[in-house]
Amino acid sequence: MSSELAPVKKQLGKIVRLLSSDQDGDVVAAARALMRTLKRAGLDIHVFAEMIETKTWSDDEAREMYKRGIAEGEARAESKRPATFHNVNRNGGAEPDWPMIAEPVSSTGVHKSEAEAEFCSDMQRRCECGSEPTPKQAAWLQKIYSRRPAP
Repeated sequence: MSSELAPVKKQLGKIVRLLSSDQDGDVVAAARALMRTLKRAGLDIHVFAEMIETKTWSDDEAREMYKRGIAEGEARAESKRPATFHNVNRNGGAEPDWPMIAEPVSSTGVHKSEAEAEFCSDMQRRCECGSEPTPKQAAWLQKIYSRRPAP
């Protein structure tokens, strides 16, 4: 039965997600689109419901879904994690510390605006005193640092 859904599987996924809309018109349109799509595939809503209720996953499918879910969750968590001393350089390689990132213009070779240069000077002083930048400050420092010339 699931092979009958193969040609319309992606379309059905999009339609089912539209059913969660908070707009009544979107929900009705999605329900109608679901019925049309099933009819074109030679199915009806009862067969579709039965497929959902009786679907079993092979061990390989379950393992793949588990791995994909873990990877997506880790990526999502990493992207939301504020930058700290220990994850400044997210692309690998030697991790510079905050004072190094905030070095003055002349030592990094990064072209900075007057505001960026002043900000970097201030951040360098703060970091040398042991302070960590706030997430917003860290993001700005990383943006400036990412423009540095390759070593």
